[in-house]
Amino acid sequence: MSGCGSGVDLEKTVPVSGTLSYQGTPLEGYKLVFHPVEDRQGATAESGADGSFVMGTNEPGDGAAPGKHRVSINFIAERMEGEAGRETFVKLTPKVKVPAKYKNPDTSGIEIEVPESGSESLNIDLP
Repeated sequence: MSGCGSGVDLEKTVPVSGTLSYQGTPLEGYKLVFHPVEDRQGATAESGADGSFVMGTNEPGDGAAPGKHRVSINFIAERMEGEAGRETFVKLTPKVKVPAKYKNPDTSGIEIEVPESGSESLNIDLP
């Protein structure tokens, strides 16, 4: 599928959303990255205050490619805040810290299968 004459092939995606938690506690401000096992484009999302997330591949919130993915999870340590032209970086501290192994898809131990129909109730609870 090509996008509006841009010549760029967009990844086929299906809706993927859910919640992220660590031992039952919602994780806020974490970046989730789905790394497809097949040669496809990955998807990303940021978890909200209640741990909720919506994956995006070609654009924010458009879903993830169907198939198997390894997952990495990193806390977003800085954020731009302020009025346009006067933004500043603000350092953030996680409310809940998770083990460093989750930062790398090779060590996280998390694999997700995104069904062809998508999933709007994907709950990832880190042990």
